[in-house]
Amino acid sequence: MNPDSASNALLIPEKSVFSRRGASSVFVIEGGRLMLRDVRKGLSDGDYMQVLDGLPEADAIVLISDNDMEEGAETEITAMAKSRG
Repeated sequence: MNPDSASNALLIPEKSVFSRRGASSVFVIEGGRLMLRDVRKGLSDGDYMQVLDGLPEADAIVLISDNDMEEGAETEITAMAKSRG
């Protein structure tokens, strides 16, 4: 499967998505804090995955999530990567 095949698809690294509360989720950084967002996944090539719903393209996501991360924890952006969407 090739997630690039869908036009205007938002692609994020597969490693940024994890399962929590029975849903596929990512952490985003909003106002200097970690916020949990549930997403609806689309196609994946094992490295990148389509996000069909739940994540605006402008959101800054955490690329590698840690099991110790908690929603509302203070954080800061140390590096930015451009989306493949």
